[in-house]
Amino acid sequence: MISEILQFLEQNAVLISAIAALLAIVGAVFVGVRWVKHRIKPAAPQVTPVQVMPNDGETKLTIIDFIRIRRELRAEIMAELDRTDASERAQLQARIDELTAQINNPEGAFETERKRLADLEARLVREGNELGAERLQSAIDALRKGNTDQAKDIFIEIAAREEPAVKRAARAEFGLGEIAESRLEWASAARHYARAAELDPTYDSLVKAGHFLGRAGQYSAALEKEKKLVALSRQEHGPRAPRTATALNNYANTLRVAGRYTEAEPLFHEALAIGRETLCERHPIVAIILNNLAGLLQDTGHLSEAEPLYREALEIGRETLRYGHPDTVARLNNLSGLLSSMGRHAEAEPLFREAVAIGRAKLGDHHPDVAGCLNNLAELLRATGRYSEAEPLYREALLISREALSYRHPTVAACLNNLALLLKATDRGHHATPLYLEALDINRTSLGDDHPTTQTTAQNTLIHLREHAPDHPDLAGLIAVFGDGG
Repeated sequence: MISEILQFLEQNAVLISAIAALLAIVGAVFVGVRWVKHRIKPAAPQVTPVQVMPNDGETKLTIIDFIRIRRELRAEIMAELDRTDASERAQLQARIDELTAQINNPEGAFETERKRLADLEARLVREGNELGAERLQSAIDALRKGNTDQAKDIFIEIAAREEPAVKRAARAEFGLGEIAESRLEWASAARHYARAAELDPTYDSLVKAGHFLGRAGQYSAALEKEKKLVALSRQEHGPRAPRTATALNNYANTLRVAGRYTEAEPLFHEALAIGRETLCERHPIVAIILNNLAGLLQDTGHLSEAEPLYREALEIGRETLRYGHPDTVARLNNLSGLLSSMGRHAEAEPLFREAVAIGRAKLGDHHPDVAGCLNNLAELLRATGRYSEAEPLYREALLISREALSYRHPTVAACLNNLALLLKATDRGHHATPLYLEALDINRTSLGDDHPTTQTTAQNTLIHLREHAPDHPDLAGLIAVFGDGG
């Protein structure tokens, strides 16, 4: 038996060697796989974005559902209308009227709402991805049926989570505004303060934004911020608080500068009443309001009524503010300007010169308030025939205004107009033409065609063109807008 086995092994040695080699390879592979599985840990599962069910095939908002939702909303507002005060009833009634129009003629509003819901769905997917698939899908399902309640809750949560970062950005913008203000970069200050007020509309940011936007000649933007300031102050501090008086004064003064006198006057009187009631008769805030109300009275031709208010504001300032305070400079300038416009040049001139001297000493030679004083003093000198003294003051005022404000600011337009009047009076009418036209263009852009200052500049320009440049290409167009200048 053994001999037969040995004979078989001899005859099949090659085959047996091949089989053995194959078994060795299989064994090695098996051991290698076991080793790899033991040594290599499985990778962590990947986090994938929340998958939202596609909109196709889902229940969509129908026009019947749209009308039902609008009727329910109208009923809610009508119930609120019975509980609200008179100041808000007009706004609620306007919403009711709009909803009624949508219910009666739903097609256009229905399509707009469908597009709005689709946009909201995309925003939910983009912004609410980390809130969980189940909650997000539930909100989207509700949106597709016209129900925005869950989406509203999610956006409120996201806004609350991001609020600290927004407030930090607002504080940084406010800081940049303060830096720009310290460097007398008024346009830059307006931009940064406005951004701070947009990100976080606090009392301080709205005050600064309104003031510097107004100083930059951006009156529409300033009015928007100051209207918000009044509402915020009434809500946070109360309707009869000193801060509310300041907010009312700021809003009213920008309305005055924008030529909206009938809107401004009652706000000034309300602010003054609050200031006298909550502070005292000789408080600096009361003086500010008095000064600005006097400016409105002067603008509307009530000069005799304006004078005592200007004087009271100046006296309070001298009593309560440090020497050389910018408010004192402005009030000296305002009172002397009023006296000069009344023909009382002898009384006005020393006040003008005092304002210029204090302004140069305390504010610097390149401050816009100094430019205002120089311009007004030059006006007095021109009115009294001292042209050679007036001209360098006009030119200095124009240079300062362009540097400190901008080339398109109403104060620049005033300087251009007044310098043009002097050039015309000194037989240099051909040099005055471009100044008149530039002044008018600035005022039309920044104030509008209906503003009293624009109207005055237009009449000066038209009279000049008819006398000195009757063939000027702009003449016919200006006559069509402003009349013949006669």
